[in-house]
Amino acid sequence: MQVLEGRRQGKTVVARLQGIETREQAEALRGALISIERSQLQPLPIGEYYWADLIGLEVLDTRGRQLGRVTNLMETGANDVLIVREEDGKEILIPWLKERVILEVDLEMGNIRVDWDPDF
Repeated sequence: MQVLEGRRQGKTVVARLQGIETREQAEALRGALISIERSQLQPLPIGEYYWADLIGLEVLDTRGRQLGRVTNLMETGANDVLIVREEDGKEILIPWLKERVILEVDLEMGNIRVDWDPDF
């Protein structure tokens, strides 16, 4: 669908779409999945990442020990949090605090190096 205009409103997006003329037509789209082609994404500054690029990355501690893989991220208000699944299925929550906890993200190698105790 062609977006005619749009804006962020809090945690949501308000948009006017071509062919959607009534409130009822718009309500029918509530909760619909919105997607774009990867090529339409804006390039990010060095050190910033799209969440989709982080999902699936291996997470290693400062000693190189594998903690698990990123399965998702969540917003908490204070900072974002990596959700990492260990091999046994247990989830670890790691705050996205650059330089304090998140030491390095290497998309080419497919990993994130963290300063984090998985038993925390």
